[in-house]
Amino acid sequence: MSFETDHDFLNAKLHGMRSTLIEGDKLLKSLEKAEDEIVFGYGTILPSSDASINRLMLEKVLLERDILIFKKIHKFLSKEDKIVVELFYEDVFLDNLKVIFKLWHRKQKANVSEFLVHIPGKKPILIEKLLSAEVISEFARFIDDKTYTDLFLLASKYYKAGEDTFKFETYLDTLHFNYFYKQIKARFTFEEEGFNAILNTVFDVANLLSALRLREIYQCGWDEAKDLLYQHSGSLSDDFLKEIYDLPTRAEFIKALPSNYRNLLIGKEIEPLSDIETILNNYSYTIINKRFYTSLNCLIKILCFVFLKKFETRNLITISEGKRLNTDRQDILKSLIPSM
Repeated sequence: MSFETDHDFLNAKLHGMRSTLIEGDKLLKSLEKAEDEIVFGYGTILPSSDASINRLMLEKVLLERDILIFKKIHKFLSKEDKIVVELFYEDVFLDNLKVIFKLWHRKQKANVSEFLVHIPGKKPILIEKLLSAEVISEFARFIDDKTYTDLFLLASKYYKAGEDTFKFETYLDTLHFNYFYKQIKARFTFEEEGFNAILNTVFDVANLLSALRLREIYQCGWDEAKDLLYQHSGSLSDDFLKEIYDLPTRAEFIKALPSNYRNLLIGKEIEPLSDIETILNNYSYTIINKRFYTSLNCLIKILCFVFLKKFETRNLITISEGKRLNTDRQDILKSLIPSM
């Protein structure tokens, strides 16, 4: 039996769930915890000598917790509206594939299934078959899902065995996010200011950060970089992105930005990229958090909640990694979103 989404009921439920996010004082308390207690009772991490393994375990525990939370929302949505939560599931499915890919790329011995998140309605991944692949195109074809086979095949032009996978993973994320964007745009047939503000901010911040990394770290020309940015998306046009990308210095790059971004970054011309990332993510958090509280449409609130959960996961990983590396407390705090 079909039913309409009850926006008032879900708005109230979402506000209750918003209050459970680990932020502010809850995050401060986490700095006093031992590293293996960082998951706040949601699961247990068995410390490993391999930092990448510890991180994978932490991400799994946090994502499994998030899946349980979104299942509570999913059942109250109409058939047409369920796509908002199901696209979060798709994001987690890609994370699962990337976990397998990273271990395959590194030829790392591990029980891969320990790191994968069970996703409602998704077929189990053929782990052993993927790990047996000899080349990236074979890995892609062994994915038992045409959408993701196609995404991996498209991204494979940036893959080189034994080399850094940043470009490959960036292009894969770009392709997947564009797929996500088309799906969500198809559902929102109306012009919703809150919806546009959220996605424009997410796309803009992602593009600016990727552009700076590609210019300064990987020294890519525009012809290569344009594939790795979210084109036809956000408030920054493709022509504008090309124009600022080709500017010779970071100072000129920042000066050319629209005022909402320029005012954030003026004076940061020689700061580490990690500081720029924190500043822009803080801005993104502010826009998304504001829309969560001001929108009356529960689908907009769910979209905001998805992104707020991503910030929460990022913060917990930042704290866990910071404690493992004995990073100064103040450096950890300023790296959180929002910064503290």
